[in-house]
Amino acid sequence: MELHRSGTRNLDEEVDGDRWVRITEYRSPDGGTISFRSDITELKQQECQLEEQTRTLERTLESMDQGIAMVDADLNFTLHNRRLEDLLEFSEAALSRSSAVEDIVRYSLEMGELGPGVSG
Repeated sequence: MELHRSGTRNLDEEVDGDRWVRITEYRSPDGGTISFRSDITELKQQECQLEEQTRTLERTLESMDQGIAMVDADLNFTLHNRRLEDLLEFSEAALSRSSAVEDIVRYSLEMGELGPGVSG
């Protein structure tokens, strides 16, 4: 009831075991309540599919023998597997703190790990 009285609120509710409804309520200036109900079943199904695809991607990355990383347009790590941490001898925390590819390459250059003749 507290949420109901507080003003605007959104509530997602499962209906009949396979349908979802989003209830949105707004408090009107005269103290009344305006309520909208929207069928969001398709949205919930897409969310479930996305979650399953994400879990599949994570399991696939973690099962690979190669170190894999994904970077964004600014060349910052957005995702990596544990094998990359092992190969670079970086902890997950270190990769999180230094999420820029440039920082990782600079560190590798300083450690002499990019091979002979490679310089920064």
